[in-house]
Amino acid sequence: MPGHPWTTLLFIAAQWLIVLSTFAHDPQRAFIGLGIALAGLPIYFLWRR
Repeated sequence: MPGHPWTTLLFIAAQWLIVLSTFAHDPQRAFIGLGIALAGLPIYFLWRR
């Protein structure tokens, strides 16, 4: 892929900026979303077996 690994690093940096911006501007909704994502972890580990 042309530009690899720079394009991947740019994408990861952009995603982190979005996450940090969400936590800075609307922390309540950000924590709700984080809680929903974390609630799926037990299901993921049970399904993996």
